[in-house]
Amino acid sequence: ALPILNFELLNEVARRTGVEFDYQSMPWKRCLAQLKANQVGGAFAVSFSQERLALGAYPGGQKADAERRMHVDRYLLVRRKGSRVDWDGKRFQNLDGRIGFQLGYSVGDFLRAQGAPVDEGSQRADELLQKLVSGRIDAAALGGADAVRLVRGAMAEQLEVRPVPLVEKPYYLMLSHDFVARQPELAERIW
Repeated sequence: ALPILNFELLNEVARRTGVEFDYQSMPWKRCLAQLKANQVGGAFAVSFSQERLALGAYPGGQKADAERRMHVDRYLLVRRKGSRVDWDGKRFQNLDGRIGFQLGYSVGDFLRAQGAPVDEGSQRADELLQKLVSGRIDAAALGGADAVRLVRGAMAEQLEVRPVPLVEKPYYLMLSHDFVARQPELAERIW
């Protein structure tokens, strides 16, 4: 539901501001690279990190303003049914292999900070879950909306989502540094 709501929210912003958004679908790392290179005007559903300040601007500047977020989401642990790997809100239990996450996603920093071995080789959530089903990874960290949607699909008999979130955080519309420098008033209206 979140991807649809993101578009609905941005369409409402477009209606209110008169801005016309041109949506482009691309792999996440490329999206962030194009944002940094000012090749796109913005990227949406971006969580805050200090490192990403070099890529573009958040509403609120150096400390993103959570009041101007697009939404709040969480990362959840997905495992094969019958697996004992788990997360209790503080640490991993029974982790015998790597936890996979999508290439360039910020949950990787969280997993590494927990000392978890990771696999960052998947571009798409469905590809990541295929690795999990095949046993190439022990678990997967997925955004809440993706986790619920994908696990209810064709893999419902093989996978389960653990209830305790790995992390929960706000997500923002980031705008390119060039866009904000050239049109600061419009950037503020959009945010």
